[in-house]
Amino acid sequence: GVGEAVFGTIAPRFGAHAEYVCLPEHGAVAPKPSNVSYTEAAALADATALCFLRDKAGLRAGQAVLVNGASGAVGSAAVQLAANAGARVFATAGSAEKCAACEQLGAERAINYRDADFVAVVREQTAGRGVDVVLDMVGGAYFSRNLDVLATEGRLVEIATLQGAKAELNIQTIM
Repeated sequence: GVGEAVFGTIAPRFGAHAEYVCLPEHGAVAPKPSNVSYTEAAALADATALCFLRDKAGLRAGQAVLVNGASGAVGSAAVQLAANAGARVFATAGSAEKCAACEQLGAERAINYRDADFVAVVREQTAGRGVDVVLDMVGGAYFSRNLDVLATEGRLVEIATLQGAKAELNIQTIM
C-alpha cells in the first residue's frame, strides 16, 4: 500500500542502480523485511533472486529449495530470501568456507560439491522426498542431477549455464 517500505528488481539486461526507480506494481516489488536496511534490501534486489524464487518458482513457506552456486551474488541472496520466507534451504558451493558462509546466511545444509553428491545428501536430509524447487546457475551436467533431486511436481529454474547450455536428459525422469 501507499507508504509501505518496499524494494524492487529490474530486469538484469537493464542494469540499474538507483535510489528511485519506477517499477510495475506486480512482480517487481516486494515488501522490505523489517530486519534489513534499505541498503541491504537494494543488494538483494540487485541479485534478482526474489524474481526467480517467488515469481518463477512459486516458492512458499514450508517448501524445500536447493540453491546451486549458493555462494555467488544471486545464490547468496536466494539463500537469505528463501530462509526468510520460511523454506528449508539446501545449498551447494565449492569449498568448506563457502559452505559455512551459506549456512550463516540461512541454509539448513550446505554441500561441498567437490566432496559430496548433493543429490544423495539432499535426498537423505528430506527422507527421500527431494526439494520443491531447484534454483540452478550451473547447467550442463547438473541438469539431470537437478531433476533427480526434485520432489514430485517440483520446479527447476535455470538462471545461468556456467557449465554449459547442453545436457543429456532421461525423459522418464520427467514423466
